[in-house]
Amino acid sequence: DHADEAGRMNMCSALSHVLSDTARSITTLIESFVIIFGNVNGTKADAYSAMIVSCIIIVGVAKSLHQWSLDAMKFANGEELDDDADGLENFAADEEAKRGSVTNGTSEVGTVEA
Repeated sequence: DHADEAGRMNMCSALSHVLSDTARSITTLIESFVIIFGNVNGTKADAYSAMIVSCIIIVGVAKSLHQWSLDAMKFANGEELDDDADGLENFAADEEAKRGSVTNGTSEVGTVEA
């Protein structure tokens, strides 16, 4: 279903955002120690830190950008788009199982009471 796929894409985007914020926070913490104890120029340290985080983000989304570009080319040529059967079917089955256990009144940690 397209709504489920859009929801998964939205969650992946949110996760990417959280992970990039976490990477920036970690590099900022390390950067602060390097500035304090290493007598390093803060402006340069911040620039290197930003470059490191940017590279991590680019590497993290490279596969998604590649798949998107392939799908865009297929769409532009009027070809039918392939479903990511390997990942999406397994993901969808897991999500359906989770939804089923919640709607049936049970969860992994116990019973949900109304």
